[in-house]
Amino acid sequence: MSALDTLRVRMNHRCHPPKQPTSSMAERARRPLVVLRKITFGHRSEAGAIRMARLMTVAETARRHGHRPSDIDYRLFTQPPGRVLRQLYDDS
Repeated sequence: MSALDTLRVRMNHRCHPPKQPTSSMAERARRPLVVLRKITFGHRSEAGAIRMARLMTVAETARRHGHRPSDIDYRLFTQPPGRVLRQLYDDS
């Protein structure tokens, strides 16, 4: 390989860095839930799995809209859920 070819490869690598096999947004979004499931040895029931999925979805949505998930959880226990979720999307 000539020096010019080597330079082209290096420049192409800097402009287009290689992608990691697990770099997709979906994989990164699921990772915390998978780690939590492994630490707690899973769910005891299907209802528990559904409940955890819903809680994690609300928490991730809150983070992406710039809210603290604990604030949203508190408001879900003290206000009607429909109002809280509308506020979650309207405040962003």
